[in-house]
Amino acid sequence: MFRTAIAVSPHSSFVMNDRDALRQEARLRRAAAVAAQNDAAERLAAAFLSGIPFRAHRTASGYWPVGTEIDDRPILRGLMAEGLAVALPCVVKADQALAFRSWREADRLVPGPYGIPAPHDAAPVLRPTLVVVPLLLFDGTGHRLGSGMGFYDRTLAELRAQSSILAVGVGFAAQRIAELPVLPTDQRLDAVVTEEGVEWF
Repeated sequence: MFRTAIAVSPHSSFVMNDRDALRQEARLRRAAAVAAQNDAAERLAAAFLSGIPFRAHRTASGYWPVGTEIDDRPILRGLMAEGLAVALPCVVKADQALAFRSWREADRLVPGPYGIPAPHDAAPVLRPTLVVVPLLLFDGTGHRLGSGMGFYDRTLAELRAQSSILAVGVGFAAQRIAELPVLPTDQRLDAVVTEEGVEWF
């Protein structure tokens, strides 16, 4: 079972150790959810497309699922079918925000710095206002726990400084926790969609 934690200083070794322990447990929980549900991606897409006001946006970003991450590609196909431009994230540098480059299903992807498939450098750079965000855990206040590299926190902060966006986390319902330890740099999500539905914050 996950422990309930409180927000403390980002310099506390307890917090970092606690978040690392949560990540290990979360990966096990996510793997179990993958093994138990063959139709989770389709249910996720149905919940997203019926519950998120995506038609207010022209450009959306998703991610290329790796490992046990829930597959968001059915969502992206649905958004493209509705006329939205879709982009995938590209790592620029380890300490910078992500860039988003245009993606269509026929496009050839190339391995990024961490081996994750990404659009080629020649693909146009887009600025999404609807951002589909992967996660390891999320809580009832919209906070998420990611892989620990900080890419999405930097990216969401940068996008929000430039315009209004809708940040939607996606994952399995089993990835919800009552409360996460929070750092000052953490960016909250506006909503999370799971195979069971939409939760707004």
